[in-house]
Amino acid sequence: MMWYEDQGINSDVVLKCKMLVRRNIKGFAFPSKMSDAERQTVLEQVSEKADKLGFSSTKEDDKNLSKVPNLIKKQGADGIFKSDDEGLGIIVNQKNHLTVFGKTMGGNIGKMISEVEKTVVSLEESFDVAYSEKLGFLTSEPQYVGSGISIDIIVTIPGIVKSGNLPQIQKRLNGLEWTIRPLITGNNIKKSGSVYIISNVVTLGIGEDRLYDRAIQIINEIIRIEKMCRDAIFKKSKIVVEDQYFRSYGTLKYCRRIELTEALEFLSWLRFGTGLVTDEDTGITLSVINLLTNSLCDEYLLRPGNKGVISEARAGFIRKTLEGER
Repeated sequence: MMWYEDQGINSDVVLKCKMLVRRNIKGFAFPSKMSDAERQTVLEQVSEKADKLGFSSTKEDDKNLSKVPNLIKKQGADGIFKSDDEGLGIIVNQKNHLTVFGKTMGGNIGKMISEVEKTVVSLEESFDVAYSEKLGFLTSEPQYVGSGISIDIIVTIPGIVKSGNLPQIQKRLNGLEWTIRPLITGNNIKKSGSVYIISNVVTLGIGEDRLYDRAIQIINEIIRIEKMCRDAIFKKSKIVVEDQYFRSYGTLKYCRRIELTEALEFLSWLRFGTGLVTDEDTGITLSVINLLTNSLCDEYLLRPGNKGVISEARAGFIRKTLEGER
């Protein structure tokens, strides 16, 4: 099973998590300044190590990332090595010599962190990694000097947003040196479908273990607060939630053109009502809601071109998915 085929735990709140750990090898310039010979040397050395770790080489990055038609993601690296489920791997000579990545659906972040850390330690034992006693791990991107780690957690929090608790969450995360921002930016932030990205801010002066513990703590806290907010709103305004739930389903099922922000907002109401609204008519499941939400989020991140064509293709994709034609 591929990593993106496993719904994961607590996927009614956490869509997916991604982690990158950047490392560089002493004696080589950063990739942007490397000669062809240097690039080839690093690639050959990492290729040998990746093979011992059980990774397979591939020239494709994030294949099947989105099922929305005609979306292509470009990548520039000399080599990409992935695990069998493609949820763990090593990117060679992109912005840094070594970038270990981990991806997981839902809130399985503890397992993902463990697998990434194991791979990073193995690479650090095999290569003379660039490290400063004062600064930590050295990277080509100044914002990641220190731990070299970035963690992105994509969450769907309609309960927190609709209850007005988002400012308190933002303040809490800022105090932990993390940030939360809407996935959709621009003029339609208020209609972003309650999809947000939570990321670590500080990499300098913070140890890996502390960072990992903080990520798990934040996920658990967001899940708890979001579910509490959904329950409270439903108890107070049951008919409103039910009305928005079924209106949203009807629009998604029969639309012929739909904007991204609209679709995500309707999906947030379906997610909100899952497990709360008694639904014997639509038959929609959380796995289908997640499939649609993830695909539309990927669409935005990949930045498609012709918006007019995409709005029609998007509507068609949504209709077919709801009809079971995946």
